[in-house]
Amino acid sequence: QEFLDLLHVIYPSGRAVRRSTVKSILALADCFQIKFARDLVQSYLIRTKYVKRPEKLQLADQYKLKQLQVVSV
Repeated sequence: QEFLDLLHVIYPSGRAVRRSTVKSILALADCFQIKFARDLVQSYLIRTKYVKRPEKLQLADQYKLKQLQVVSV
């Protein structure tokens, strides 16, 4: 299911990044070096209020999401 979520991000099917898929998409995008997917998740994390700041900072640090680090501080 996690890989399918990644594919939905890469090949748009109308399914957006969701809070429940953020971590798995980031992990797979990092593993397969898919910058486009990482950027989409980063944009989602910058916009959303449903993910708390500590979690955003942890993900930004773990996956080196520079824009998210700047915005979340």
